[in-house]
Amino acid sequence: MIGKNGETLRLITQKVHWAPRVVRTPPIQSQTIYSIRSILQTESKDRRKFLRQVGRNIYRKSEYKSRWIRITGLGGFREVGRSALLVQTDESYVLVDFGVNIAALKDPTKAYPHFDAPEFRYVLDEGLLDAIIITHAHLDHSGMLPYLFRYKLFDGPIYTTPPNQGPDDSPPAGLHRDTAHERRRASLQAEGYQGGNKAHDNPRLW
Repeated sequence: MIGKNGETLRLITQKVHWAPRVVRTPPIQSQTIYSIRSILQTESKDRRKFLRQVGRNIYRKSEYKSRWIRITGLGGFREVGRSALLVQTDESYVLVDFGVNIAALKDPTKAYPHFDAPEFRYVLDEGLLDAIIITHAHLDHSGMLPYLFRYKLFDGPIYTTPPNQGPDDSPPAGLHRDTAHERRRASLQAEGYQGGNKAHDNPRLW
């Protein structure tokens, strides 16, 4: 594929003026990796459209000169777990982390971020959330992220550092918009699970 001493890669770069990134085949066959790569390929057009819209949002002309900022703690303050922070200006809404408190899963009032906070409910109900930033991929900082995608509460970009990305540079925990559930199901099927989806059909938390 790359050619002798990278000759093929250099030729591709000269022809298309883009530098290709080589994704090597795992030494041991992995159905999970195969499923993730298949999804990335089949959704390439949708992903391209999505990224272009993100670019337009980032480089849009500023309508206001922000003179204030509001920070709302949704979890992780004076406690360990469910870290979540809503940052608001007069132009944008950004969520920093969205974790779960593993030690308190039997008590929803302590296990999950505060969905009942008026500012957060308004942002979710109106579809105003612009982006999510994940500081690192521990569950207490990212464990509730799949919930937002499963119930279509968010459909935007996730920002994180390369060490916290999933296989093939996919977003945290292998997430990408609505494909999170499909990847989980593909992983379960690869392990021989053929059951239904009842485990994913939980109601909203508010």
